[in-house]
Amino acid sequence: MARVVISLICCVLILAGCAASPLFGPVSTPGFPHLVEGATSESDGEILMFGPGVWKPFQKEFNFSGQVREEKGIIVITDKSILIQQWDESISQFSINERLSLSDITNVYLDTFGRNRLVIVIWDESNFHSFQYTSNNGTFIDQPKTESLSKLLQSKLNPALTSPPQVKIEKSSLKDSDKDYTEEQVKLQELKKLYDDGVITKIEYDLERQKVLDSF
Repeated sequence: MARVVISLICCVLILAGCAASPLFGPVSTPGFPHLVEGATSESDGEILMFGPGVWKPFQKEFNFSGQVREEKGIIVITDKSILIQQWDESISQFSINERLSLSDITNVYLDTFGRNRLVIVIWDESNFHSFQYTSNNGTFIDQPKTESLSKLLQSKLNPALTSPPQVKIEKSSLKDSDKDYTEEQVKLQELKKLYDDGVITKIEYDLERQKVLDSF
């Protein structure tokens, strides 16, 4: 009998540990998408992606010290904003805890640590946030969805606010036939290398390439 009681207690503890954060709300119910939509303003635009996750204000990398601020909630990506929605049990609906504009983002990149993924979004030197999607109970990082979040936000970057990373190509690395290239031709070669290596997007490549061509 004692063993049965102990087993039941263990099961309860395991289930409690796997229970979803109360801030996630009824994430596993059929009405969950409608609740998320209901808390999203029309001014934020169309919802592109949403799900339970973790928001880490002013964090640029993985930090396992346990001393960083983390907010669990529903990460909602719209045409214009990143929204952090949290469940309010008293009114049985989601409320907006944070709204971040997409229009002023200057950089987005994906940090990795083993199978962990963290999307870092930068507005300026003093304003940056990190995000990661999780399983419905918040126990595990949803790796594919977090990677998709990174790609989605990168596609929303405003080319006018971003500049491709500078990669220096040593003259010694150029072929003999390349050494007579003009400065503009070398710039085009550098841009092509950045694009081929996946450092810049097609939009950034086309924009910077056109700038160089216009300077000929």
